[in-house]
Amino acid sequence: MIAQLIAIGVFSAAAPPTSGVVNVPDERTALVARVQASATIAAGIPLGAVEWEQPYDPADHARYAFSWATLLEPEEQVAEILAIRVSSAAAALGIMVDQSVGHSPLIDSVEGRKVQLWFVVAEAMQEAATFLGAGVKIPITMKILTTLGQRFERTNVLTVRQL
Repeated sequence: MIAQLIAIGVFSAAAPPTSGVVNVPDERTALVARVQASATIAAGIPLGAVEWEQPYDPADHARYAFSWATLLEPEEQVAEILAIRVSSAAAALGIMVDQSVGHSPLIDSVEGRKVQLWFVVAEAMQEAATFLGAGVKIPITMKILTTLGQRFERTNVLTVRQL
């Protein structure tokens, strides 16, 4: 699985996320679904996947967050990010999770219940016709390990369109 993730440039186990303060506006924070159905809707998006309220413009560089608060016990926190995946269609459109210095995924050091990540679209793809009008909905899947030893994997939906 990790080899596939590295191949499409989404998340590298060689550069593990750090922890820090997550300060993401509510409209760019998506709670993960408590129960996610096994069936899928268009583009491989599971039924019940939560969509970020704020669409992402392909030329933007802004932080977004997964909030795991609905799944975790009161004393439980995110201990490790095991994987972050975007679909192969997203990778073909140049949509990636930024891993550059200062922008790699991080676990909230205050409450430990959110993971912040930055999206980036390859410069050559930022004006692609796919992003016009309603744009495209991209499934972003994250798998975590908690301080109580539980593992969770959930998919949230990022709408990428020209704003």
